[in-house]
Amino acid sequence: AGESKRLQEEVGAQQEPQEEEEDIPKSRLPMIIGITVIVGILIIAGVIAAIYATSKNDYTAVVENYLQGYQQKDVNKIISSHPKFMQEKITEDTTPEEIWSNLDSSFSAGLGDDWTATYTIGETTEISNSDLEALQSDLKETYDADVAISEGYWVAADLKLSGSSNSTTMPLVFAVVKIDNEWNVVY
Repeated sequence: AGESKRLQEEVGAQQEPQEEEEDIPKSRLPMIIGITVIVGILIIAGVIAAIYATSKNDYTAVVENYLQGYQQKDVNKIISSHPKFMQEKITEDTTPEEIWSNLDSSFSAGLGDDWTATYTIGETTEISNSDLEALQSDLKETYDADVAISEGYWVAADLKLSGSSNSTTMPLVFAVVKIDNEWNVVY
C-alpha cells in the first residue's frame, strides 16, 4: 500500500507540471496574437512608406510624360512637365494651342504633315551640387523664381521624327530637378 501510494504521488507529481506546461501556451496566446498584429501593421506601414517614397523620388515619370507629349502630339503634357513658374512664363503671351501650331508647322515643313515621333531614353547622370546651385541661380535670374532644388539628373534622349518627306533624330539633353518635392523638367 505504501509503495502504491508513493507511485501515485510520483505519477501525480509528474502530471501536475505537464498540466501547468499546457496552461503556459494558453496564457501566451494573446501576447503572440498581439505581437503578430503589431508586426503585420509595421510591415504594411513599411510597404506604404516605400511606395510613397518611390513615387515622390521617381523622376522617370516626368521624363516619360515630357517625351510622350511629343509622341502623342500633346502640348499640354509637354508644358505640364515644367514647374508652375515656367508654365506661366511659357504661356504668358501665347496659348498652348498656338505653341503647338508653331511646333507642328515647323515639324511638318521638314517631315510632312503625317509626321510621328518616337523616343528612347539614354544615359542619365546625377547633377552635381555645384551644377544644381548654378541651375537654381539661372532659374532665379531667368524666371525670377526663388526655388530650392534638392536633387536632379541630366537625361539624354533621342527623339526620332519621321514623316512621308523625311526623318531625323533629335538628340535631347535636359535637366530634371526636384523642386518642393516634385520632379520637373527645366531645360
